[in-house]
Amino acid sequence: MKMKHSNRRLPFLIALVPGLILGAALLPGLALAQPRIAYVTSWRIIGPEAEFQGSRDAEQALNRDVESWNRELEEKKQAILALEKEIEQKRLLISESKRQELEQKRSQLAGEYERRVKEVYGDGGLVERRNFELTKSILDKVKEAVTAIAREDGYDFVFDASDANLVWANKQYDITERVLTRMAELAGAPAGGAATAPPPIPPVNPNPGGQR
Repeated sequence: MKMKHSNRRLPFLIALVPGLILGAALLPGLALAQPRIAYVTSWRIIGPEAEFQGSRDAEQALNRDVESWNRELEEKKQAILALEKEIEQKRLLISESKRQELEQKRSQLAGEYERRVKEVYGDGGLVERRNFELTKSILDKVKEAVTAIAREDGYDFVFDASDANLVWANKQYDITERVLTRMAELAGAPAGGAATAPPPIPPVNPNPGGQR
């Protein structure tokens, strides 16, 4: 049985960003007044290149968990390969019943391995659930920070400049720095600034099972 790892790094999935940016509650009399509009650049707040420390911490936490699951899967795979080697080496030295016993054990280990791969990487698996948990925590902070700033300054709408639908916007309406500062305050950490590059994380394997 041949098994190969793909070595493709798992991205820090921020698939929940659409819909993240909020329109503040419309003010009374809005129809008679010029609406106040601002925007944020969400990729600076959440995702692999985020300046918000909490987002970088979440990405590293996800990768640590994935590395742990990958080590577990690798151990299972090596156990199967070792058993296959034993069967091949002893094929002419053991009885037919013993060989069938070893083959049955190999099939059992292979089934357990494949089931665990699905538990970790399948739809609704451990990786997906852990990513959702970490992402939701950050999105909740984004919503809290944006809502607070919008209410303080009377903005009627706050858009996401990372959205492809927003082709151009005047920089004076960008409140991203303020959102980063507010989120850092909410997290009890120093505000923004350039991110210090985290230590390199080994590639993770989205499909450790490979092909037989």
